[in-house]
Amino acid sequence: MRFQSTVKFAICAALLFLTFHVHATDYYVSVTGSNNNNGTSASTPWQTLSKVETVCNAGTIQPGDRILF
Repeated sequence: MRFQSTVKFAICAALLFLTFHVHATDYYVSVTGSNNNNGTSASTPWQTLSKVETVCNAGTIQPGDRILF
């Protein structure tokens, strides 16, 4: 009986974990980039920190997102 409740708990915990899966985004900044790029890949990086600041102030950057230089 104890085994069944342990299994049920594990399944419920796994489902709860999967429900709260967060999708984080990586943003890229490079001196060879352009502020007109979307910044979401190494081949389309932003160029300046002022672009990062603008995007942060607009609420685009969310907890868990990374800004890579």
